[in-house]
Amino acid sequence: MTFVILWAFEPKPSSKPEFATAYGPSGPWADLFRASTDFLGRELLKDREAPGRYLAVNRWRSQAAYQAFQDQLGREYAKLDLACERLTSKRSVPRLLRIPGLNQWNASGSPRRRA
Repeated sequence: MTFVILWAFEPKPSSKPEFATAYGPSGPWADLFRASTDFLGRELLKDREAPGRYLAVNRWRSQAAYQAFQDQLGREYAKLDLACERLTSKRSVPRLLRIPGLNQWNASGSPRRRA
């Protein structure tokens, strides 16, 4: 069962390009998450219902896999979080979801090929 963490952010208007780079699927957050083979991917979406708000969707193989990542790289996560804090005016408490059937997708967002 795939474990999904959903964040909502409102970047500062002057920081939107830098925010999109930092939080996008090729930015430093995704790079950090890719240190784990259990990271399945990240998307950054503009919220259609709330202009100026973005949703970051992080997919992990399981909640235990995400916790193992935090145990191993929690300090690096905290440093990056502190460095990126200046880019946003608001962020939500993350929503944690367990979704069956999503683990067939890999970190690039493409379907996994079966052997």
